[in-house]
Amino acid sequence: MLNSSRNIHAYEKTLKSGERVIVDPELTVERMFYWAVNIGALSPLITVNVEASVSFWLAFLIPLIVIVIVAALFLGSNRLFLKIKPQGSPLVDAARTVRIALAEKSFENAKPSQLEQHGTLERYPFANRPEYTDYSVEKIRTGITACKLFLLFPFYFICWTQIWNNLISQAGQMALHGTPNDLLQNLDPIALIIFIPLLDLVIYPLLRRSKINFRPELKVTAGFLMASLAMVYASVLQHYIYISPPNSIHVWIQAPAYVLVGFSEAFVIITGLEIAFTKAPESLRSLVSAVFWLTIGIAAAICIALAPVSQDPYLVWMYGSLGIVAFVAGVLFYLLFRRAFDDPVLQESLQAPVREGSRV
Repeated sequence: MLNSSRNIHAYEKTLKSGERVIVDPELTVERMFYWAVNIGALSPLITVNVEASVSFWLAFLIPLIVIVIVAALFLGSNRLFLKIKPQGSPLVDAARTVRIALAEKSFENAKPSQLEQHGTLERYPFANRPEYTDYSVEKIRTGITACKLFLLFPFYFICWTQIWNNLISQAGQMALHGTPNDLLQNLDPIALIIFIPLLDLVIYPLLRRSKINFRPELKVTAGFLMASLAMVYASVLQHYIYISPPNSIHVWIQAPAYVLVGFSEAFVIITGLEIAFTKAPESLRSLVSAVFWLTIGIAAAICIALAPVSQDPYLVWMYGSLGIVAFVAGVLFYLLFRRAFDDPVLQESLQAPVREGSRV
């Protein structure tokens, strides 16, 4: 982390309006990181046109030059980072905690206060360590709960990956008028770059002032439904491509599908990262975040299995089926996990507004 004298921990702040907020600089960095990633994702606006007008070698050379420059800057700023010495494996400690919880039938019974009350504390040498506390056990429990929340995310990412493969192929069947068929995928990061600040600065504050509690499970469900609409739109568009003369439909008619997927990311991916960040113990945040990103790999594997139907003449049904799957998965997510955020402490950490960056 950056070596700075500023407060890097979450703290409460009262605004001039009397509104109480929670400021978490670390979560701000997490949110801004994803926003910055999507700014970088706009690079195809340059490389696609360079490839079309010059050659592939220059299109590959441009990102190489950028990577070398950034790597040099990172190495040159080494002294600005605070380096923490290794302190053992949090994964091993978490596994030991889970083992105790399994032996005691629940995480509640695995807490040292309960072990001592039941006279079973001496059974577990690890439970007698100073770092083993009721709070640490509770955070391991919430971290595991966070991983459960990602169970249905692969069904969202199956739809999300379509903007990087099948929708590009679909564009190739349309009237391009000089537009590269892989250019429209840049609408996804553009939509995100606009939509994320719009949510944080306008929409979420308006909802809070209107006393509307837009809980995390509602955000994720909304994202699934937007992805479903994107696939339904792609299915209808593919139908008209089939029944129209070849290359007669303008490629920019695809735009709503990309924008809808981009908007859905602001609800699903951003909220997923917040869940991983707030529900996992600090020592396991990277692991829980890795589980979140693993769902993309699972979705990619499913897409490979769908390859036989990801071609003509099955694309209408393929897109339509994905729309149905995303809709059902979104409804299931709400039904299964609508109580997962009832913990008042978790609600506060996920929904309280912040002003020095993004929400907690």
